[in-house]
Amino acid sequence: MTALATVAYAPLLAAALAGVGVPEGTAQDLVHNVAASDPTAPVTIGLLPEAALSRGEVLLAAQPALPPFLGRGGGRFEAEAVSGSGRVQFSSRHEWPIWARAEGEWSSGETSGSRSFHTEIGGHFYRQKNLRIGGMIQSDRRAGTRDSVRLKREDWMAGPYVVMKHGGQPLVFSGSLLLGAGRISAGAGGTAQSYSAFRSILTLGVTGSVQLPGMTLSPHLKFGHLSGYSPVYSAPAQASEAISVIKSEVGLDFSRPIGAADRGLELVGGLTGHLSRAERDRELEDLSYGRVDLGLRHSDSAGSETRISTFVDGLGGDRQSNLGIGLYLDQKF
Repeated sequence: MTALATVAYAPLLAAALAGVGVPEGTAQDLVHNVAASDPTAPVTIGLLPEAALSRGEVLLAAQPALPPFLGRGGGRFEAEAVSGSGRVQFSSRHEWPIWARAEGEWSSGETSGSRSFHTEIGGHFYRQKNLRIGGMIQSDRRAGTRDSVRLKREDWMAGPYVVMKHGGQPLVFSGSLLLGAGRISAGAGGTAQSYSAFRSILTLGVTGSVQLPGMTLSPHLKFGHLSGYSPVYSAPAQASEAISVIKSEVGLDFSRPIGAADRGLELVGGLTGHLSRAERDRELEDLSYGRVDLGLRHSDSAGSETRISTFVDGLGGDRQSNLGIGLYLDQKF
């Protein structure tokens, strides 16, 4: 389920804006220092640490699904429309030795907006029936505005990946390690500051498929860890502080045919639990919540899909619950 991706950038702007306009000596800024009226400190400097941390969470969510590389298929163009935002995605076929994926998102409001473009190019260096070893390069660019504040982030990363399973058992294991650098900039009131930062991303995953009478169950377990640093301000110079984001996800999806199998109509859905821990300058923030998806999927003889899906996100956790509906058009080639 991908509807959550269209709103992933919103928390970055909302959190980062908390550092604007802090009166001297009355509150703490986003680097947890009492704000000072140092004329050499740009008004945007308080945006950068929180934006860098939120940006790491978005990068983890953008990592590709590796288990499909063991099969055939893929090759799709997908469009999605959710209230106030949209997304398009292209991906090449899984069995091609050189593969690519591109995804664009946008959203708009009365006083805010965002846009993003994420691309991946990779290749399978070593191929066997139940094993793929390869490498990939990623480019990720995101920009957003809220009122008069502008945030922009550009990242480049590269590294290896592996996907494998043992014999005929249904479990598929995957992992990747990416290293790279990025640049984040913030501007407000005609001023702007930008900084470069190193990042590394480690992902691990296990997925499976269980066939039951009249139903298919698909359990999945994912883990991701991002580490790097973000800029902080300490008059009269800039410094840096370590950041770390850990995200884990466990879930169970299902699909059940409706009517005759040749109609291509299925009831689909799933339940997913999310756990995350973000650390900046030895301060921890834990977050846990659940998500439920339920919808209908229709597949034609050419393999193209049309889906309508409802979701409830943020269940049982600290974050605000969201209810939404999405229409998905998936054109395979």
